[in-house]
Amino acid sequence: MMLQTDLSQPSIVTLDAAGSDVLTVPGGAWLLQAQFAVEGNDLLLTGADGAQVLIRDFFSSSTPPDLVTDGGAIIPADLAVTLAGPQAPGQFALIQNGPFQIAQGAEQPVGTVEATDGLVEAIRSDGSQVTLSKGSPIFQGDTIITAKGAAIGITFVDDTTFSLGEEGRMVLDEMVYDPGGAENSFNANLVQGVFSFVSGKIAKTSPEGMTVSTPVATIGIRGTKVAGRAAQEGELNTISLLPETDAQGNTIVGELVVTNQGGTVTLSQIGATVQIASSFTAPPPPVIFSPQQIQQQYSAALNTLPDTPAANADANADGDDDAAANGDAPADGGDA
Repeated sequence: MMLQTDLSQPSIVTLDAAGSDVLTVPGGAWLLQAQFAVEGNDLLLTGADGAQVLIRDFFSSSTPPDLVTDGGAIIPADLAVTLAGPQAPGQFALIQNGPFQIAQGAEQPVGTVEATDGLVEAIRSDGSQVTLSKGSPIFQGDTIITAKGAAIGITFVDDTTFSLGEEGRMVLDEMVYDPGGAENSFNANLVQGVFSFVSGKIAKTSPEGMTVSTPVATIGIRGTKVAGRAAQEGELNTISLLPETDAQGNTIVGELVVTNQGGTVTLSQIGATVQIASSFTAPPPPVIFSPQQIQQQYSAALNTLPDTPAANADANADGDDDAAANGDAPADGGDA
């Protein structure tokens, strides 16, 4: 039951989660920018404008509803649980009896921050909040948040590189990597912001192993470079396939499979781009963006995207070759 629907002024709206598979939260893009918190068995959403939405009995059910905006952007129930933090009464029941797997006390980092610009924070799976800087560890279950004017670049243990531009929010749902294993996976949720990935070993060895979800689509990444924008309501969410260069200087073009509740489209050409407004509308046929359009759309993320470890290794090898050609000997090179 909704008591009030005007989010233009600081206020509170009450919704009932009972009996719903999907629950519409009024206010357009307001949902995508809201802070999620626990209020007893209820989910409390708070916007920067001070307005609040209280969703009654969200945590009382083993199958709480997905949250959707008027325009068709979706925050899945499991993502809402993660964003709310671990203090939720009943969350343990969800873990035991429901469909969700909440990261619990990850001990080993799954990535390292390579660069930050401005204020970037992480909320750990235990609810603690830390400021990130170069060298900071990244853990499964982290929520990465960038402030206005900020950006971050991360390298993961499978050599995937990732960047997120200003006013972004990303949840690292799952990162499992065993160099000799067959069950490797990388799953992330981009709630908002401009982002870019260069896939590492997981996507190259497990075609279905790497997915990135936005509020309007899920991206299956098959050994390639991708840039995207999880946009605000009324703007098109944009996803592009970019060329990747290997250590030998060869251009590699992988494949993106973009899926939502309306359908699926495959991107397999350099610059192939799809723009989507709603999770319930099928992705349109891709168009080709020029390099200038790519830079204009995604510069905030591309400028912070770390070099891949393979590219760094190749650069170091070139430096060693140059030193040898110039007659420079290593410090412990011994007698000539």
